[in-house]
Amino acid sequence: MNIVAISGFLLIGVSQAPTIISDIKTNLEVSELTEVVVNIQKLTAYGASLDSVTQKQLIGLKVFPEDRSEDGTTLKSRWGGDITATPAAVGGSTVSNAMDLTYLDVPQRECINVIQGVESRFYNITVDGALVKTDGGQLDLTALDTACNAADEVQIVYQFKK
Repeated sequence: MNIVAISGFLLIGVSQAPTIISDIKTNLEVSELTEVVVNIQKLTAYGASLDSVTQKQLIGLKVFPEDRSEDGTTLKSRWGGDITATPAAVGGSTVSNAMDLTYLDVPQRECINVIQGVESRFYNITVDGALVKTDGGQLDLTALDTACNAADEVQIVYQFKK
């Protein structure tokens, strides 16, 4: 009887492993994204526009965790997709007053959870081109559900002001 019970617990544990691993990656990503945004905002708080800021500079200034870049110029997410950081202009500005963080190949399972965990930090968020948060407003849960569940892997663009 004890062997059956132990086998049952092991089977449940094995069947829940993908969910547990996904939850761990999601929590790590929420923490990491928050830290990246704060690091960029600290670096650019008193400067003019972000027009001259490059991804290579951000990597060199240790804005991103070191394990995100192997060569000092490109970035990879914890899921293996590319990350790009590019200056952007929002609110009618003619100079870059924001930053876009683009994450490619984000798994469907993590899309909703990560965005819900970080959305308060971002001005705009798009998933595969669909706006799920606009101009610092409320997260559109219907748009988020539709966009995140449209494909196995999605592109997310997080945009925040400096």
